[in-house]
Amino acid sequence: MIFLKKIICISAAALAVMAIMGGCSLKKSESPADQPASPDIMTTTSVPSETEEYVPVTEPAPVLPELNAAEGTYVYGNTDFLSAEDLKVCNDYAEYLYEERLINIAVVITDDLEEKTPYNYAEQAYEEIYEGRGSGMLLLINNDTNNDLLYLTGSCENYITEEQQDRAFFNATKDIINGDNKNAVLRLMKLGELCPSRVFDNSGELGEENVTSLEAKLAAGNNELSVLVTSNTTDKTNEEVLRSYCERRYKGGSGSMIMIDTAKKEMLAYSSGEQPEGLEAAVSKAQTDVKSGSYPAALNSVIEAINK
Repeated sequence: MIFLKKIICISAAALAVMAIMGGCSLKKSESPADQPASPDIMTTTSVPSETEEYVPVTEPAPVLPELNAAEGTYVYGNTDFLSAEDLKVCNDYAEYLYEERLINIAVVITDDLEEKTPYNYAEQAYEEIYEGRGSGMLLLINNDTNNDLLYLTGSCENYITEEQQDRAFFNATKDIINGDNKNAVLRLMKLGELCPSRVFDNSGELGEENVTSLEAKLAAGNNELSVLVTSNTTDKTNEEVLRSYCERRYKGGSGSMIMIDTAKKEMLAYSSGEQPEGLEAAVSKAQTDVKSGSYPAALNSVIEAINK
């Protein structure tokens, strides 16, 4: 988890010191036990030695893809933190990530932690919004104790590194100092684009190397195809879960998705539009590998079969 201590007023000299020290507003915490004892204590990264020089990366404002008007709500709480126009941009971009990267995403803005730690507040908010399921990212804008937090779960933890978070928070701190709350929020949300766009491994069974390989094969293929690997613990059937994810990923368009349920060791396919030739036969043939837990082999065989 990453914390950001908001700075309301800061002199030019203090900002220069912050740059040298790597961003005095950053605090990393891997678990609730690692959180600072007092939210009012501002911590710093280590100071470089005489033989080391740390130069933080200053980045321009985030560049967004073309966005459609969101149908859902992804920004919650005290939305006065953003203007109406900025709120719409952040909400539209959140839905883009929700559909394109299949990550559960939310921005929660609060003036009252209700006597919880920032971590516990964010964790509970994610549980209430998404029932704690899936791969997700929740940005807590904490106007109570001013320790903002990025809560990650599932594949988001695997593909968004601490270094990338540090860089984003360093620049978001400067955005807030400059009064640009929208870009601070968007900069942190944009970390979601580091997650895969075709292979959605909510189970963690594939491993990063296999995900990278499968992503490349799907990108080079002749069909609009993606993969979902999960453990279905909902009261919905696998067919219902797969259809929901596929229609979310290919909203308003045509595409196919292969799903592996690691709990039932079952593979199935669904298409929103015309199904690629040979997909059902390839999925049926790959069931043997799925039953044995050889998920990468099963997926590779299906992808190769329909891309001939």
